[in-house]
Amino acid sequence: MNPAAAAYENAHVTSLEAQLSRAVDSCMRLRPADPAAYIGVRLISASAVAESPTTPHPATEAVASEPSADAVTSEWKTVSWLDSEETNKELAAAMLGKSFVTGGDELAAMRALGGSATLEDELTMRLAAAIGPLVARLAPRLRALATVEASTSGEMQAKFSQECRGMLEYGSLSVFFGGLEGLVGSPNPKVMAAMTEEHSARGDSTRDFTTSNYDLRTTSALEWAFVATPDAPPDGGWPVEEKIRAALDGGEGADLEAIRASGAQPEPGILTHHFHLLMNTHLATYPLPYPLPPTTYPLTRIFHGV
Repeated sequence: MNPAAAAYENAHVTSLEAQLSRAVDSCMRLRPADPAAYIGVRLISASAVAESPTTPHPATEAVASEPSADAVTSEWKTVSWLDSEETNKELAAAMLGKSFVTGGDELAAMRALGGSATLEDELTMRLAAAIGPLVARLAPRLRALATVEASTSGEMQAKFSQECRGMLEYGSLSVFFGGLEGLVGSPNPKVMAAMTEEHSARGDSTRDFTTSNYDLRTTSALEWAFVATPDAPPDGGWPVEEKIRAALDGGEGADLEAIRASGAQPEPGILTHHFHLLMNTHLATYPLPYPLPPTTYPLTRIFHGV
Protein backbone atom coordinates (compact mmCIF):
# COMPACT_ATOMS: atom_id res chain seq x y z
CA MET A 1 0.00 0.00 0.00
CA ASN A 2 1.40 3.39 -0.94
CA PRO A 3 1.92 6.00 1.81
CA ALA A 4 -1.02 8.19 0.71
CA ALA A 5 -3.48 5.26 0.80
CA ALA A 6 -2.14 4.15 4.18
CA ALA A 7 -2.51 7.62 5.61
CA TYR A 8 -6.10 7.85 4.30
CA GLU A 9 -6.95 4.45 5.85
CA ASN A 10 -5.49 5.40 9.20
CA ALA A 11 -7.42 8.66 9.20
CA HIS A 12 -10.84 7.24 8.32
CA VAL A 13 -11.21 3.47 8.70
CA THR A 14 -11.86 3.49 12.45
CA SER A 15 -14.48 6.23 12.21
CA LEU A 16 -16.16 4.51 9.25
CA GLU A 17 -16.35 1.20 11.06
CA ALA A 18 -17.89 2.84 14.12
CA GLN A 19 -20.47 4.82 12.10
CA LEU A 20 -21.38 1.79 10.00
CA SER A 21 -21.74 -0.37 13.10
CA ARG A 22 -24.07 2.13 14.76
CA ALA A 23 -26.11 2.51 11.56
CA VAL A 24 -26.53 -1.26 11.17
CA ASP A 25 -27.47 -1.66 14.84
CA SER A 26 -30.08 1.08 14.51
CA CYS A 27 -31.40 -0.47 11.30
CA MET A 28 -31.82 -3.89 12.93
CA ARG A 29 -33.62 -2.32 15.86
CA LEU A 30 -36.05 -0.22 13.79
CA ARG A 31 -36.39 -2.64 10.82
CA PRO A 32 -37.17 -0.04 8.10
CA ALA A 33 -38.71 -1.16 4.81
CA ASP A 34 -35.59 -0.12 2.85
CA PRO A 35 -32.58 -0.93 5.08
CA ALA A 36 -29.99 0.12 2.51
CA ALA A 37 -31.57 3.57 2.09
CA TYR A 38 -31.86 3.94 5.86
CA ILE A 39 -28.21 3.09 6.45
CA GLY A 40 -27.16 5.46 3.67
CA VAL A 41 -29.15 8.36 5.10
CA ARG A 42 -27.92 7.55 8.60
CA LEU A 43 -24.28 7.67 7.45
CA ILE A 44 -24.85 10.90 5.52
CA SER A 45 -26.55 12.57 8.47
CA ALA A 46 -23.78 11.49 10.82
CA SER A 47 -21.19 12.89 8.43
CA ALA A 48 -23.05 16.19 8.09
CA VAL A 49 -23.22 16.64 11.86
CA ALA A 50 -19.54 15.79 12.23
CA GLU A 51 -18.47 18.36 9.62
CA SER A 52 -19.85 21.53 11.18
CA PRO A 53 -23.19 21.78 12.96
CA THR A 54 -22.95 25.58 13.22
CA THR A 55 -21.93 26.66 9.71
CA PRO A 56 -24.95 27.33 7.49
CA HIS A 57 -25.01 25.96 3.95
CA PRO A 58 -24.92 28.64 1.20
CA ALA A 59 -28.27 27.40 -0.12
CA THR A 60 -30.01 28.13 3.19
CA GLU A 61 -28.00 31.16 4.28
CA ALA A 62 -30.53 33.46 2.62
CA VAL A 63 -33.20 32.34 5.07
CA ALA A 64 -31.27 33.72 8.05
CA SER A 65 -31.30 37.31 6.83
CA GLU A 66 -33.90 39.38 5.02
CA PRO A 67 -32.89 39.69 1.34
CA SER A 68 -32.86 43.06 -0.36
CA ALA A 69 -35.46 43.99 -2.96
CA ASP A 70 -32.88 43.67 -5.73
CA ALA A 71 -31.97 40.16 -4.55
CA VAL A 72 -35.60 39.08 -4.59
CA THR A 73 -36.12 40.18 -8.18
CA SER A 74 -32.82 39.30 -9.81
CA GLU A 75 -31.10 36.52 -7.83
CA TRP A 76 -31.97 32.86 -8.16
CA LYS A 77 -32.00 30.98 -4.84
CA THR A 78 -32.10 27.21 -4.46
CA VAL A 79 -34.22 27.45 -1.32
CA SER A 80 -36.87 29.51 -3.18
CA TRP A 81 -36.80 27.12 -6.12
CA LEU A 82 -37.37 24.14 -3.83
CA ASP A 83 -40.32 25.95 -2.27
CA SER A 84 -41.82 26.52 -5.71
CA GLU A 85 -41.40 22.82 -6.59
CA GLU A 86 -43.41 21.82 -3.49
CA THR A 87 -40.77 19.43 -2.15
CA ASN A 88 -42.31 20.00 1.26
CA LYS A 89 -45.14 17.65 0.23
CA GLU A 90 -42.77 14.69 0.02
CA LEU A 91 -41.06 15.67 3.26
CA ALA A 92 -44.38 16.07 5.07
CA ALA A 93 -45.63 12.69 3.86
CA ALA A 94 -42.37 11.04 4.94
CA MET A 95 -42.41 12.65 8.38
CA LEU A 96 -46.01 11.60 9.01
CA GLY A 97 -45.03 8.02 8.20
CA LYS A 98 -46.74 5.25 6.25
CA SER A 99 -49.08 4.38 9.12
CA PHE A 100 -50.64 7.85 9.18
CA VAL A 101 -54.25 7.89 7.99
CA THR A 102 -55.05 10.65 5.49
CA GLY A 103 -57.20 13.29 7.15
CA GLY A 104 -55.94 12.48 10.63
CA ASP A 105 -54.54 14.85 13.23
CA GLU A 106 -51.15 15.82 11.80
CA LEU A 107 -50.19 17.94 14.80
CA ALA A 108 -50.78 15.01 17.13
CA ALA A 109 -48.68 12.80 14.84
CA MET A 110 -45.77 15.27 14.92
CA ARG A 111 -46.04 15.62 18.69
CA ALA A 112 -45.93 11.86 19.04
CA LEU A 113 -42.84 11.75 16.86
CA GLY A 114 -41.20 14.52 18.89
CA GLY A 115 -41.88 12.61 22.09
CA SER A 116 -40.32 9.38 20.83
CA ALA A 117 -37.45 8.02 22.90
CA THR A 118 -35.67 7.16 19.63
CA LEU A 119 -36.52 10.42 17.83
CA GLU A 120 -33.29 10.72 15.84
CA ASP A 121 -33.43 7.13 14.62
CA GLU A 122 -37.13 7.31 13.82
CA LEU A 123 -36.72 10.61 11.97
CA THR A 124 -33.80 9.24 9.97
CA MET A 125 -35.85 6.22 8.97
CA ARG A 126 -38.80 8.33 7.86
CA LEU A 127 -36.71 10.81 5.90
CA ALA A 128 -34.95 7.93 4.15
CA ALA A 129 -38.35 7.05 2.66
CA ALA A 130 -38.55 10.50 1.06
CA ILE A 131 -35.41 10.04 -1.05
CA GLY A 132 -37.16 8.19 -3.89
CA PRO A 133 -40.11 10.61 -4.23
CA LEU A 134 -37.79 13.62 -3.98
CA VAL A 135 -35.52 12.28 -6.72
CA ALA A 136 -38.54 11.51 -8.93
CA ARG A 137 -39.87 15.06 -8.46
CA LEU A 138 -36.62 16.98 -8.76
CA ALA A 139 -34.68 15.08 -11.44
CA PRO A 140 -36.87 16.09 -14.43
CA ARG A 141 -37.15 19.65 -13.15
CA LEU A 142 -33.38 19.94 -12.78
CA ARG A 143 -32.94 18.66 -16.34
CA ALA A 144 -35.40 21.31 -17.53
CA LEU A 145 -33.59 23.95 -15.49
CA ALA A 146 -30.33 23.03 -17.21
CA THR A 147 -31.82 23.80 -20.64
CA VAL A 148 -33.88 26.93 -19.92
CA GLU A 149 -32.34 30.15 -21.21
CA ALA A 150 -33.53 32.55 -18.50
CA SER A 151 -34.42 31.65 -14.92
CA THR A 152 -34.52 34.97 -13.08
CA SER A 153 -36.15 38.31 -13.73
CA GLY A 154 -32.68 39.80 -14.16
CA GLU A 155 -31.86 37.29 -16.90
CA MET A 156 -35.23 37.90 -18.55
CA GLN A 157 -34.58 41.66 -18.55
CA ALA A 158 -31.16 41.14 -20.14
CA LYS A 159 -32.62 38.77 -22.73
CA PHE A 160 -35.36 41.13 -23.91
CA SER A 161 -33.12 44.19 -23.72
CA GLN A 162 -30.77 42.51 -26.17
CA GLU A 163 -33.51 41.26 -28.51
CA CYS A 164 -35.78 44.31 -28.72
CA ARG A 165 -35.37 46.82 -31.52
CA GLY A 166 -35.37 49.85 -29.27
CA MET A 167 -36.87 51.46 -26.21
CA LEU A 168 -40.43 52.80 -26.16
CA GLU A 169 -40.73 56.45 -27.08
CA TYR A 170 -43.42 59.11 -27.49
CA GLY A 171 -44.86 59.62 -30.96
CA SER A 172 -45.81 62.87 -32.62
CA LEU A 173 -49.28 64.42 -32.74
CA SER A 174 -49.71 63.17 -36.29
CA VAL A 175 -49.16 59.61 -35.06
CA PHE A 176 -51.68 60.15 -32.27
CA PHE A 177 -54.42 61.56 -34.52
CA GLY A 178 -53.65 59.06 -37.26
CA GLY A 179 -54.71 56.24 -34.96
CA LEU A 180 -54.36 52.58 -35.86
CA GLU A 181 -55.20 53.17 -39.51
CA GLY A 182 -52.27 55.53 -39.80
CA LEU A 183 -49.95 52.70 -38.71
CA VAL A 184 -51.38 49.62 -40.45
CA GLY A 185 -53.76 51.04 -43.03
CA SER A 186 -57.52 50.89 -43.44
CA PRO A 187 -59.37 47.56 -43.17
CA ASN A 188 -60.89 45.92 -46.21
CA PRO A 189 -64.59 46.90 -46.27
CA LYS A 190 -65.40 43.55 -47.94
CA VAL A 191 -65.18 41.65 -44.65
CA MET A 192 -66.17 38.17 -45.87
CA ALA A 193 -63.82 38.32 -48.85
CA ALA A 194 -61.00 39.57 -46.62
CA MET A 195 -61.50 36.78 -44.07
CA THR A 196 -61.64 34.17 -46.82
CA GLU A 197 -58.42 35.50 -48.34
CA GLU A 198 -56.60 35.67 -45.01
CA HIS A 199 -57.41 32.05 -44.24
CA SER A 200 -57.26 30.53 -47.70
CA ALA A 201 -54.92 32.58 -49.91
CA ARG A 202 -51.80 33.09 -47.83
CA GLY A 203 -48.46 31.33 -48.04
CA ASP A 204 -49.23 29.12 -45.04
CA SER A 205 -52.95 28.55 -45.72
CA THR A 206 -52.40 24.92 -46.75
CA ARG A 207 -49.62 24.15 -44.29
CA ASP A 208 -50.54 21.28 -41.95
CA PHE A 209 -50.59 21.75 -38.19
CA THR A 210 -51.87 19.57 -35.34
CA THR A 211 -53.97 20.96 -32.49
CA SER A 212 -52.90 20.12 -28.95
CA ASN A 213 -56.39 19.68 -27.46
CA TYR A 214 -57.97 17.06 -29.75
CA ASP A 215 -54.95 15.98 -31.83
CA LEU A 216 -56.55 17.28 -35.03
CA ARG A 217 -54.36 17.60 -38.14
CA THR A 218 -55.72 20.43 -40.28
CA THR A 219 -54.86 23.62 -42.19
CA SER A 220 -55.98 27.24 -42.04
CA ALA A 221 -57.89 26.83 -45.31
CA LEU A 222 -59.70 23.74 -44.01
CA GLU A 223 -60.62 25.46 -40.75
CA TRP A 224 -62.13 28.37 -42.66
CA ALA A 225 -64.05 26.09 -45.02
CA PHE A 226 -65.42 24.16 -42.04
CA VAL A 227 -66.99 27.28 -40.48
CA ALA A 228 -67.91 29.09 -43.70
CA THR A 229 -69.22 26.20 -45.82
CA PRO A 230 -69.64 23.18 -43.49
CA ASP A 231 -72.20 21.58 -45.84
CA ALA A 232 -69.54 21.22 -48.56
CA PRO A 233 -66.82 18.97 -47.12
CA PRO A 234 -63.61 18.36 -49.10
CA ASP A 235 -62.82 15.07 -50.83
CA GLY A 236 -62.32 12.51 -48.10
CA GLY A 237 -64.41 14.45 -45.58
CA TRP A 238 -63.45 16.79 -42.78
CA PRO A 239 -60.38 16.01 -40.64
CA VAL A 240 -61.17 13.81 -37.64
CA GLU A 241 -60.00 14.56 -34.11
CA GLU A 242 -57.78 11.59 -33.25
CA LYS A 243 -58.33 12.02 -29.50
CA ILE A 244 -62.08 11.86 -29.96
CA ARG A 245 -61.68 8.77 -32.13
CA ALA A 246 -59.46 7.16 -29.47
CA ALA A 247 -61.95 8.07 -26.74
CA LEU A 248 -64.87 6.54 -28.63
CA ASP A 249 -62.78 3.42 -29.29
CA GLY A 250 -62.40 2.91 -25.52
CA GLY A 251 -58.91 4.34 -25.04
CA GLU A 252 -57.65 4.79 -21.48
CA GLY A 253 -56.58 8.00 -19.79
CA ALA A 254 -58.15 10.88 -17.88
CA ASP A 255 -58.25 13.12 -20.96
CA LEU A 256 -60.03 10.47 -23.04
CA GLU A 257 -62.50 9.79 -20.23
CA ALA A 258 -63.29 13.53 -20.10
CA ILE A 259 -63.89 13.55 -23.86
CA ARG A 260 -66.27 10.60 -23.57
CA ALA A 261 -68.14 12.32 -20.76
CA SER A 262 -68.52 15.50 -22.84
CA GLY A 263 -70.28 13.60 -25.64
CA ALA A 264 -67.94 15.00 -28.31
CA GLN A 265 -68.27 13.48 -31.78
CA PRO A 266 -65.72 13.44 -34.65
CA GLU A 267 -67.95 15.28 -37.11
CA PRO A 268 -69.36 18.78 -37.73
CA GLY A 269 -71.80 19.19 -34.90
CA ILE A 270 -73.84 22.13 -36.21
CA LEU A 271 -74.51 22.75 -39.89
CA THR A 272 -74.78 26.29 -41.22
CA HIS A 273 -78.57 26.71 -41.24
CA HIS A 274 -78.89 25.07 -37.81
CA PHE A 275 -76.26 27.39 -36.42
CA HIS A 276 -77.97 30.45 -37.87
CA LEU A 277 -81.26 29.30 -36.35
CA LEU A 278 -79.64 28.76 -32.96
CA MET A 279 -78.03 32.22 -32.95
CA ASN A 280 -81.16 34.00 -34.14
CA THR A 281 -83.27 32.26 -31.49
CA HIS A 282 -80.82 33.27 -28.78
CA LEU A 283 -80.43 36.84 -30.01
CA ALA A 284 -84.18 37.35 -30.35
CA THR A 285 -84.29 38.06 -26.63
CA TYR A 286 -82.02 41.09 -27.07
CA PRO A 287 -83.31 44.34 -28.67
CA LEU A 288 -80.64 44.85 -31.36
CA PRO A 289 -80.93 48.08 -33.37
CA TYR A 290 -79.90 46.30 -36.59
CA PRO A 291 -79.74 42.72 -37.89
CA LEU A 292 -76.49 40.81 -37.64
CA PRO A 293 -74.56 40.61 -40.93
CA PRO A 294 -73.88 37.20 -42.50
CA THR A 295 -70.19 37.50 -41.57
CA THR A 296 -71.15 37.11 -37.91
CA TYR A 297 -71.84 33.39 -38.25
CA PRO A 298 -68.49 32.10 -39.52
CA LEU A 299 -66.69 34.48 -37.16
CA THR A 300 -68.61 33.09 -34.19
CA ARG A 301 -68.11 29.50 -35.31
CA ILE A 302 -64.35 29.82 -35.79
CA PHE A 303 -64.02 31.59 -32.44
CA HIS A 304 -65.95 28.92 -30.52
CA GLY A 305 -64.78 25.94 -32.60
CA VAL A 306 -68.25 24.71 -33.56
